[in-house]
Amino acid sequence: NILGELTCEPKLLEAPQANEVVKLLTNTFLQAKNPAVRESVQGQLQKLAVSEAGGPLIISSAVPSLLDGLESTTDEAMASDCCDGISSICCYSPEALQSSIPVLVRLLESSGTEKQAVLLLCLEKSITQSDEQLEARAKVLAQKGVPALLAQVANGTVGKERIGAVAAIIGAVLRALPDGPEHQELVSHILSRVAPKDWIDSTSLDTSAMQIDSQLPKEDMQPILCAVLCAATSATLKPHSLSLFKGLLPGNVAGASCQDPNGQTEGEAIASVVNKVEKEKLEEIVQITHSELVEGMGQAANPRAACATLAWVTRGLLALGASQATKLADSLVALMEHEDLSIAKTAADAYGTLAQRTPLSLSKKAHAVEKNLWRQKLFHRELPRLSKGYQTTAKERKGMYLTSLAHILRYTDPGIIALELNAVVPLLVQAVGAEDPLVKFAALQLLYGFLPSPGPESKDTSPEGLGLMLGAHISTLVPSLLVASALKGEVQVRCRALDCLCSIPGLVEFHKIYPYRAQVTRDVAKGLEDHKRAVRSRAANCRNIWYMVSS
Repeated sequence: NILGELTCEPKLLEAPQANEVVKLLTNTFLQAKNPAVRESVQGQLQKLAVSEAGGPLIISSAVPSLLDGLESTTDEAMASDCCDGISSICCYSPEALQSSIPVLVRLLESSGTEKQAVLLLCLEKSITQSDEQLEARAKVLAQKGVPALLAQVANGTVGKERIGAVAAIIGAVLRALPDGPEHQELVSHILSRVAPKDWIDSTSLDTSAMQIDSQLPKEDMQPILCAVLCAATSATLKPHSLSLFKGLLPGNVAGASCQDPNGQTEGEAIASVVNKVEKEKLEEIVQITHSELVEGMGQAANPRAACATLAWVTRGLLALGASQATKLADSLVALMEHEDLSIAKTAADAYGTLAQRTPLSLSKKAHAVEKNLWRQKLFHRELPRLSKGYQTTAKERKGMYLTSLAHILRYTDPGIIALELNAVVPLLVQAVGAEDPLVKFAALQLLYGFLPSPGPESKDTSPEGLGLMLGAHISTLVPSLLVASALKGEVQVRCRALDCLCSIPGLVEFHKIYPYRAQVTRDVAKGLEDHKRAVRSRAANCRNIWYMVSS
């Protein structure tokens, strides 16, 4: 605490003894056994890094001491804390990051896999915090860090299990770098190492870089390639867009994808390429997609992967605002009537891809082209025909249309949905009774978003007329909610169904809900013995609310 107060004094930081104080503070961090003490000291080091007088002291004293401690320790917890300290300082000081990179990269060569994970996480944290210094830190990593990491991946120093972490760092750097020579040079540098030569236009790349061959197979380098394609700017990818699309398509159709579950998939990569393609090549891409994925769906070795790829290509075109997206979206709807029920179900699930938010790939943050209101346009186009399809299709296929609608509604702004309540509410009520737990939960989440919070002091923020609409479907809605509130193995579904039941008495007319009072209080009482406390507390609250529904 005394050291913390000392480091907050600007006059002291300008004195000759300031360097000793910072060293003492850093040594306290390195020698402390209590994690709370290290956390407190780390906060003081952050304050120093931000201050005008403390910044140079941090670079000259604290960072070298932390790097020495990181290099000498064999304790994983201590190594992790040192990396946290370094990354927290580097987040505020590009100069500190520049001095740290050579040591961190050198330590990667001599460290085991566990310490490698900590070191890579340190670099990743230094680039993921968004502030006014982000671009400066990205430039430092682009010049010093990324080339060194690629070299270590190529010679096998960084194992296959850590390539996903390297890909995350590269993606973060590219997203932070604006379009310009530095961004284009880095993308060129990486593509020349990780992309097959026939996927790229070598005339626009640094061909000398192609002389460096990786000891790892190309499929092991896919996470890095996916990260680059998802984060590169349109101007950088345009010379290679069509050949990249043709190269990625077979792997997507075959069901291959990046192994890192936290990284960008090949689906996101192909969607990003389509989103950043030259306009004159869009028609050719749509023709290839229709020929390979729509007409050839029945003969595909992996129909599920082919359908998912079709959805990702459509997703890239939708965000771009391309008119060609309509043709491919029509194909997805048609596939829901495919004679093979597994293909039809996959087409319905693919709607989850069309509207979902992917901030690390198909967003302006990742240099993608994202037209305004494209999700609203998708909602207004798909709602009528999916509703009609639900009404006219065979009984065994109705769940598929509910699935696709639930996906679209989930990612559409609630204010837009409120304008179409007359069409949406009946479908939501049907979806609550769907057999698929994912569809059921999506419908419950949407329904709950429109309902007012229970309680006498809560304000009714529900859309106008919602109570009357729900009242018209109360004979279907209440039994479906009661079934959902007891669904085994689905805690989220049970909780959200009870939340919805709690809100209905304050919204629907008394004479419509009173006949269900005895049934609700009896069935909800079973939830009082649920093994999850969240369910028990909601069941008790719900039972009390419905007991209050009296004549």
